Amino acid sequence: MKSVLPALLLLPLAVASTPRALGQTGPAQVTLINGDTLSGTILGREPGAIILQHELLGEIRLPEGRIAETRFAAAAAPEDAQAPQPAAVETPDLLLEPLLPGWERQFDLGLIGSEGNSQSRNVHGALTAKTESPEYRWDVQMVYDAAEEDGNRSREQFFAQANRDWLTPGSPHFYFALGRFDWDDFQDWDYRVNTAGGYGYEFVDRPGWTLRSKTGLGASRKFGGDEDELSPEGLLGLESFWKFSEHHSIEFVTTLFPQLNEMGEYRSLTSLSWVNKLNATMRLKVGLTNEYDSDVGEDVKHNDFTYTTALSWDI
Repeated sequence: MKSVLPALLLLPLAVASTPRALGQTGPAQVTLINGDTLSGTILGREPGAIILQHELLGEIRLPEGRIAETRFAAAAAPEDAQAPQPAAVETPDLLLEPLLPGWERQFDLGLIGSEGNSQSRNVHGALTAKTESPEYRWDVQMVYDAAEEDGNRSREQFFAQANRDWLTPGSPHFYFALGRFDWDDFQDWDYRVNTAGGYGYEFVDRPGWTLRSKTGLGASRKFGGDEDELSPEGLLGLESFWKFSEHHSIEFVTTLFPQLNEMGEYRSLTSLSWVNKLNATMRLKVGLTNEYDSDVGEDVKHNDFTYTTALSWDI
C-alpha cells in the first residue's frame, strides 16, 4: 500500500489544466437560490460554475447549483437582427471528467527537502472533488503525507473522506452523512474507519462567506490495535469558508467526536488553510491540520500536527 498511494496521487500530474470554457458573456444579473442578487459581467464558464466580475468583490466563482436565474442585459441591436453570440469553446476530455462530470476537481502537490548536515524530505499530495446543486452537496477528499529525516521515516499517513449534504432550497437547514478511512503507520492501530450522520444549519450563506454547523451521531472502529471494537461517537462540527479578496481566501473546519461509551474521552480534527489564487487554474495553499486523541497508547502523542505548503491545480 505504501508504494501504491503516492502513485495514485501523482497520476493527475499527467493531466493538463482545464481552460475556461466561454459561453454567453457580458453584463448580467445573477439571482442566487437564497434570494441574493449580484450584478456584474460574466467572463466565462468553468466546469460546474460561472465566473462573474463584480464591481466591489472582484472576480467571483459561482457554482451553478447556487444560481436560480441569470439575466443578461439586452444587446443594442436592430429589432430585426439578433446579436451574434460568442462560440463555445469545448473543454478537453480530462482524466476525471468521465467519472465526475461537472465537478470541481483539484490536485495538490507539496515537496520540501534539504541536503547538508542533515537530510529531510516531505511529500504532500491531495485530490479533492466537489459539486453542488439546489438539492445536494458532495465533498470528496484523498490526502497522503510522508516525511523522512536522515533516511528514517518520521511520518506516513493517508485518509479518504466523503461527505454528502441533503439541502432544502431556500432554507438554512440540511442533513448530512459522512464516511472516512484513515491509515497511519505511526499509530498504535493499522487503520480506522468511521461514519456519522445528522443535522446541519447554515448561519451565513452569501457570496464570499459561508458559515455552517453540524451535529450528529456515528461510530468508529480501529483495526489492528488494542481497541479493535466498534465505538459509538457523537459529532459537533463548524465550517467557515471566507473569500476576503479577489485572490485570497481562508478555510477553517473543526470537528469534535466525543466517545459515548467512555465519558470524557474524545478526539478532534481541525484544519486551517490560506489559499492564494495565482491564476484561473492554479493556487498556492498553506495549511495546518491537527488531530487530537485523548485516548492513545504508550509512546503515542495526543496531538498530531501537519504543516503543508502546496500548489493546487484544477484538473
